[in-house]
Amino acid sequence: MQSYREYFEAEMRSLQELAQEFAEAYPEQASMLNLESIKDRDPYVERLLEGMAFLTSQIRLRLDDAVPQISGALLEQLMPALIRPYPSSTVLEFSGRSVLKEAVQLSKGQQVRAVNCGPMNANCEFTTTQAVQVQPLSISHLSGRESLGGGAQIDIHLRKQPKSDWQEMDLSALKLYAFADWQLAYTLIHALTASDTRVTASVPGRPVMAVQDRLRFKLAHTAAEDSLLPYAGRARSAFSVIHDYFCAREKYLFVELLGLQQLDLPETADELVIHIETPISLPVDTRLDIGHLKLNCVPAINLYEHDAEPILFDHKRTDYRVKPDRQIADYTSVYSVESVTGRDQSTGHTHDYYPLYAMRNRQDDDRVYSTESRIAGLDNRLTYLSLTSAPPFHQEVLSVETRVCNDQYPRRYIDFGGLNTLQGADARLLTVANITRPSRLMHAPDIQDYQWQLISLLSVTLSSISSVEQVQQLLSLFDWSGQPENQKRISAISGITTHATHRLKQGVLFQGLEVRVELAESGFSNRSDMYLFGAMLHYFFSGFANMTEFVQTKIIQLPTYKEWIWNPVFGSKALF
Repeated sequence: MQSYREYFEAEMRSLQELAQEFAEAYPEQASMLNLESIKDRDPYVERLLEGMAFLTSQIRLRLDDAVPQISGALLEQLMPALIRPYPSSTVLEFSGRSVLKEAVQLSKGQQVRAVNCGPMNANCEFTTTQAVQVQPLSISHLSGRESLGGGAQIDIHLRKQPKSDWQEMDLSALKLYAFADWQLAYTLIHALTASDTRVTASVPGRPVMAVQDRLRFKLAHTAAEDSLLPYAGRARSAFSVIHDYFCAREKYLFVELLGLQQLDLPETADELVIHIETPISLPVDTRLDIGHLKLNCVPAINLYEHDAEPILFDHKRTDYRVKPDRQIADYTSVYSVESVTGRDQSTGHTHDYYPLYAMRNRQDDDRVYSTESRIAGLDNRLTYLSLTSAPPFHQEVLSVETRVCNDQYPRRYIDFGGLNTLQGADARLLTVANITRPSRLMHAPDIQDYQWQLISLLSVTLSSISSVEQVQQLLSLFDWSGQPENQKRISAISGITTHATHRLKQGVLFQGLEVRVELAESGFSNRSDMYLFGAMLHYFFSGFANMTEFVQTKIIQLPTYKEWIWNPVFGSKALF
């Protein structure tokens, strides 16, 4: 869709051309409309045409967007994250201020701030999207070497802090982040999570330790609740998986090592070695070091709660603009409205307003609100609030709690390590820093009738996806990055077929769907890049399945016709 400025410029050109033709046809009556004539040029006529262009451009924008009030209101309930901007994201690393004796548990939603950054001395805040357990562990050594029969052998040395105890650590799911250039990061993720990778553990000077259940790595952050954005709507969980892949791929460079809690580690052991034998070869001339894998890391998003400017609700307007607090308004925009409370100026009583479409038992005298987003100026997103209340109508002052983001400011002015101020009591124990540069704010792609295409996704089922064009069009709706590499990945889909299948699980016969996707290797930087894309497709497809169904994905690599098969995943979508 065109920007508002483009609509205005198009209308202005059209009016100038029509005025010029009319002035030439009727010079006696309309000579002042000839704006190309220096002698008869009238600045008042120019202002008049600019005003007309301003009005008609709004009408054209509304018509071309197919009445956004209708589609926008519906999508606000179903998939709000897909009609709002995608804020800046980054990866944070936590460490102890001194030697940690025990793990420190940080819940999801921890706020980290960059203080006095940029020309406005702004305070930009990021919020962690996952819980993180800061363990008294460090990677003391990381090495990789080629295996004689192909593939690689990787050793990860984990050293505990002095005075810490192995038995006090929760090692059931140890999370690691692949911190390297894209090709090496993809390869590390592929090597660790491949189905035929073998993982063992030992203490230096002792043989490999026996375990009942095998140790293994799995890709992290693939569940619906792991979304970077607050997916509060009723959309499929599959949408958040592929949306985050295209807009914040660092989220999927995390793996979890499962099964270490089985080990009976001696108290005298200071170090634990993880041995990995994988058929995946490392890039040529790669030399691994301890910086390529990191502990105690977590993704974070530039979204945080902040009160908006108070609004005088005088019942004389249909809507009221929600503005960020004036102290941060120059570099902040409203992402969503979280709550609205009104204080009656005549009585002093307070009233809560509820979302118009909230799932609650409505009463006749309920006070409700709805929000609407509009584009103004240079694609600035403005939020407006409409309210309804029962008489008597008294003036009220509204307190609005919002979730805000700092637009493009973090990308421009926050460098590596700039996010270093931890909020809360844990700041006495831990330090934090961003190890990746914050990404830019992203907007929805420039696709005609974009919102109506999103609504059409409600009727899409996995079995109904029968053509490559359908899949490519579907994925393009979630690619907001504008990067040619992502378009190459989407275009690399060369074929797709689906067929029903069945599988026994604990004596129960389940029905499922096998999805066979052909990918051209030329669309990816390396085979591990293709592997990660295939994994995302697998979790994306699985999000379409009901709880009693499963999805098995088979990726065919072209032109070699080698296969990857992902284990069946049962769906999470409720039947009713």
